[in-house]
Amino acid sequence: MVPYFSVKEELKNNKLQGEEVEPDRPTISTYLAYHKDKWISPAMDQMIQLIKRHAERWV
Repeated sequence: MVPYFSVKEELKNNKLQGEEVEPDRPTISTYLAYHKDKWISPAMDQMIQLIKRHAERWV
C-alpha cells in the first residue's frame, strides 16, 4: 500500500494498476519485499525489523 501521489505518474502511464482502498474495508494484506541478495542499509534493516516486530501483533 502506497500513497497515491507516490505512484500517480505510473498509474497515469499504465505502468502500474491500482485499487483504491475504501475506509470501511475490514482488512488489507500487507507485504514486505526486498531482494535477499542485495545489500541492505542499516536504516532499511531497522525498518524491516520494526515491521516484523509490529506484524507479529497483526491478526
